[in-house]
Parts: sequence; C-alpha cells; structure tokens
Amino acid sequence: MVADGPHTLTATVQDGAGRKGTATRRITVTQPALSAAITSPAEGATVSGTVPVAMSETGGTGTISWTLRLDGGSSPIFTTSGTAATASFNWDTTGLAPGAHQLQLTVQDGGGRPATATRNVTVGSPGTIKVFITQPGTDGTTVSGTVWFTIWLENAAAGTRNLTLSIDGTAVATTATTANGPISMPWNSTGASGGTHTATVSVRDSTNNTGSANRTVVIAGGPPPLVASFTSPAEGATVFGNVTVGMSETGASGTPIVFTLTVDGTQVFTTSGTAATASFNWNANSVPNGPHTLGLTVRDGAGRTATATRSVTVTDPPPLTASFTSPAEGASVTGVVTIGMAETGASGTPITFTLTIDGIQRFTTSGTATSASYQWDTTALAGGQHVLSLVVTDGAGRSAAAERRVVVDSPYGELTAFFTSPEDAATVQGTVTVGMSASTGGAPGPVTFTLTVDGTQVFTTSGAAMTASYSWDTTTVSNNGHTLGLTVRDGAGRTATASRSVFVQNPSTIKVFITQPGADGATVSGTTWFTIWLENAAAGNKTYTMSVGTTPVGTTNTTSNGPVSMPWNTATAPNGSQSVTITVRDSAGGTGQAVRMVTVSN
Repeated sequence: MVADGPHTLTATVQDGAGRKGTATRRITVTQPALSAAITSPAEGATVSGTVPVAMSETGGTGTISWTLRLDGGSSPIFTTSGTAATASFNWDTTGLAPGAHQLQLTVQDGGGRPATATRNVTVGSPGTIKVFITQPGTDGTTVSGTVWFTIWLENAAAGTRNLTLSIDGTAVATTATTANGPISMPWNSTGASGGTHTATVSVRDSTNNTGSANRTVVIAGGPPPLVASFTSPAEGATVFGNVTVGMSETGASGTPIVFTLTVDGTQVFTTSGTAATASFNWNANSVPNGPHTLGLTVRDGAGRTATATRSVTVTDPPPLTASFTSPAEGASVTGVVTIGMAETGASGTPITFTLTIDGIQRFTTSGTATSASYQWDTTALAGGQHVLSLVVTDGAGRSAAAERRVVVDSPYGELTAFFTSPEDAATVQGTVTVGMSASTGGAPGPVTFTLTVDGTQVFTTSGAAMTASYSWDTTTVSNNGHTLGLTVRDGAGRTATASRSVFVQNPSTIKVFITQPGADGATVSGTTWFTIWLENAAAGNKTYTMSVGTTPVGTTNTTSNGPVSMPWNTATAPNGSQSVTITVRDSAGGTGQAVRMVTVSN
C-alpha cells in the first residue's frame, strides 16, 4: 500500500540481445477516507444487563483492528482484528454504576490509518422480577423420577422471558416464553444422589430485568433436609442489652457444622464443630433502637446450607437499681446478721453484687441471680454506727449503688488508743521514747500496736500487754513538724486510732547558705532556682530537701557542697509571703537547714 499523492511508474524491457528500453508514467494515488461508527445501541439510549454493541468501518484496507474503551479507560473492554468491515461485542453493564457512560471506538486499517467514533448511553438500574415456584409447593418435598416445576412471574417486562432451571448450581433445563405463568420446567431426578437438593429458577426478560427463586427437594434414601432455626429470642421480641441468641439445626449430614449469624446482613458471629446448637451473647444496644433482622446460615459437612431469619425490635434498657432487703435502715444488730441485696433492670449477665462495710470490701458474687445475701459477723466490730455499701453491675457494664446504715450493739466496752509520750506539740530531738497505751473494754485476745511517722510504719508489736513503747531516732527525719499515728487492734478485730503532733528540732551540724534568692523578701514567680552552699558536711552523698512551709516540694542527691541548684514552681503556692526551707543530711547523719522568706507574685 502506498501513500496518497503523486507517484511515478517505471517499466523496463530487455530483449534477447541484451538491449534495454524504459518508459515512465506519472499517476496520483487517492485512497477512500477511513471512517468508524458505533451502530448500536442508539445515541442516548438507556441500557441495562447485557447489551449488543455493533461497530462498522468504511474505507479501510487490509487487516482492520478494532479497540473499544469505556469512559476513557486505559484498558479496552473489547479488541479484535480481521478483514471484515464490521464487529460486535456483548457488553455486560451489570457491574456499572447507573448513569451516563461513553463508548469510544478506535479502528486502524492495514495502512496504519486510524478512525474513531463515540456513543453516549445511560446505564439504568435493572429491575427485579418476582419468581414463585408453586410446584413442588414446599421445601423438603420428597421427589423421584421426572419432577415438574411450575413457575409464575410478576413484574416481568413484555416480550420474551428466558428461564433456566438449575439443580445444585448446574443448569438442567431452559425455556423461552412470553407468559407470566404457569410455566413448567422438568428435571429428571433419576440417578441423582439421595438427600436434599436445591432447585433454582432464574429468569431474564426482554429489558434484562432478572429474578430467581429456590426450592429444596429430597431424593428418597438420602439424608433428611437440613433445617436452620432460632431458639431465642422469640420472633418479634423487644430486646435490650446483652441478648442470648440461640441457634439450632436438624438434618445435618457430616461435620463440621458451621453456624453463621448476621445482624442486618453484617456477620457478628460464627462457630464450627459437631454440636447441633450454638449461642451468642449479642449486645443489642450496639445497634440503633428500632427493628432489626437476625440472619442464620447453617452449613453441614456435605456442603449443604440452610437459612433462617428472626425479627426483633431493639429498645433502651430500663434503669438499673440496687437495694438492700435487710437489715432495715437504722436497725440495731448484733451477732451474725443476714445482709440481703437485690437489683432490678439488669441488662444481660453476669450480674455482680459487691458489698463493702465501712469502706472495706467484704463480699462479691457474679452470676445470673437478681439477688444475693451475705452472713455478716458483727461480733468483731466496735459498737456504734456502720455503713453498708452495695454496688451492682450488669452485663451491659452499667452500675447502680445503694447504702444502708445500721447500729452494732457490741458485747464489749469501748476500745481506745492513746499516746502517753511525748506530749502533743512537743519539740523533740535525738532519741525519743514514744509511749502507747490501749483499753480493750474486755475484748479477749492479743492487742496489736502499730506506729507510723507521717503515715509510714516504723513499729508494730502484738501481745497481752495494754502498753507499748518505741525509741524513735528523730535524726532520721527533717527538722520540721511531724505526725505520729497509732492504730490499736484488739482480739475481737476492732480498731482504734490516735495521733500526736511533734516538732523535730535536732541541732544543726552542717552550715547551710542560700545565696539565691540573695535576701529575704525577694519577689519570685514562675520557676525559681535556689542556689545552696554547705560548710562542715561530711564527705560522700548529701540529700538536699526543699520545703515550702511544712510541705516538701523537691529533693536532690549529690556529693557537692555547692553550688547546688534546686527549682521551685511558684505556681503551686498562693501569692504572698512564703517560707522556703532547705534541709541537708550528709553521709554521717549530720543535718543542717536554712530558711529564705520570699514573696510569691504569679
């Protein structure tokens, strides 16, 4: 093939004597123009389902290549080549979004010339045909020989309807008809394996609307039909909180048996095994209030499936309440007392009851019961008022509380605890004898003394004595105010407490100098750095402690005698005059301190 335009033809002749002669002729080559067209579907047509696309070309020479694209896509939806001037393609539109789409055709002939064409169409949403199988009339019908299926249609477009009958997914019969019913289609079941089989009738009408329906039938001699069902909740039930969804099957052939549960089409649970039942604890309030559909699919070891649905309505759970049923509010009790507890409105399980008496947990239990009880031995308690506190939690994680106050009649006299030394508010130094005493009111058994300094236990002893003493080395604490705490427990398990405030003022052996801030009364704000120097401190580690008033706010450990820097965030203290104390303890137990008065102005 030559290009369009002028060309020269040259002829050469040679005779037997070897003589040659030539002749030329000028010609102009003009080839017909190449054009492409999409002849169907029509421009602007609305299409659905599988659509025949017809294409043609004119003026092409040699081998024609056809390429069809959709909406400018980089990958063609159809290609072919040959010498024919037409081509066709069955275009499946079912996977496309409804709306406007464009087909783009490119044709190239043997001379490399291209031509293009486009066609704009609208993809519509295919309709749904309702398909009814009226014979056999129910699932699980036992059949043999040639089985006739009777079908009726609704919502099918006028014209020809193509129906296919499939057994277990394999097509066994087809028919074309313009009728809506009755339509009969046969299946020769002779030779089919015994057991349950699924017949599916699918239909497509003249406008590509589709529909289908299923019917299970049983061939005699095989396993019974597989049936799936819900055992709870009841159909149409109103539910809230944690709901037990019970599932079961009958007729399963082989294992494993697989249960799959969905809520509104979304899978929430699956299990596989040999059991014919399954259950799932569903939190119904994980979905909006209103109607919802539970869907169950059961698959047996033979690959058969069965389904069931259940409609429920989700609502808010009632309020959870906790209460005491005994003893009565303000009752006087003695000996062993039954404490009765109850709840209402629990949503799901477990329901947990937790009982505390005077802030100490004494009892807890979890289960499905809506009440609980506890045998409370009051003989070990001090006489007087005691507080019972109940907390109930349900399966939805909600909680409710109740309180009850009762008066215990103790068989013993009052238990008391007190310090005999040092005096309250005394100034102490060095080793101090802390004297402790108790009165048990006649309660039997040992008496236990426990001593704390600023909340930290430093001493305990137990025995028959009503007094105890402890030698306290005050050099182990800073020069400042401190609190001694005493707890006495008697043989009946009762406790009593006492406290005593003292001020430790051990002689300073270390000289402490605060050089920054440099003078009392300095105004400070934000993070303020204190610079400290020492004299007479022993070699080794020193512990520096900063206190504002009587409250420690920082500590550091170093071997340095200075300068040592310590920060204080003044925002932690109110504006005005504040006393900042730097206390130092060295490796030999020597101590010292210095005080700087500052004015906080945040």
